[in-house]
Amino acid sequence: GDFHIGQILRAGERLLVLDFEGEPTRPIGQRAAPGTALRDVAAMLRSFDHLGRSVEHERAGTAADIEGWIAAARTAFLDAYGPVDHGLLRALEFEKACYEFVYAAEFAPSWVYAPRGGMRWLLEHDG
Repeated sequence: GDFHIGQILRAGERLLVLDFEGEPTRPIGQRAAPGTALRDVAAMLRSFDHLGRSVEHERAGTAADIEGWIAAARTAFLDAYGPVDHGLLRALEFEKACYEFVYAAEFAPSWVYAPRGGMRWLLEHDG
């Protein structure tokens, strides 16, 4: 449930996925428990959103179609992943967005703009 774009490394023609910490505020037993793979899909979708919001924040005032990039990244990832239960996926995205908002508010308040923007997007779009 903590899969994000920062865990993907390109090594030549290969892509490698690394994850060292999981979600640090959750107990280790909870982090190690098996769960639905859709939790990782939801986490990656939130990661695309956060990346876009970070670029938007860093380039304030520039004309960039961040919302379009986020939508395109989501579509490409979901198309490559295959069929999903969209209702469950949306619920898992909300769960992840809430976790990230609390995490940012507690540990990285200067970054709270990213999960706030992501939560707003989730509330305004059908998916």
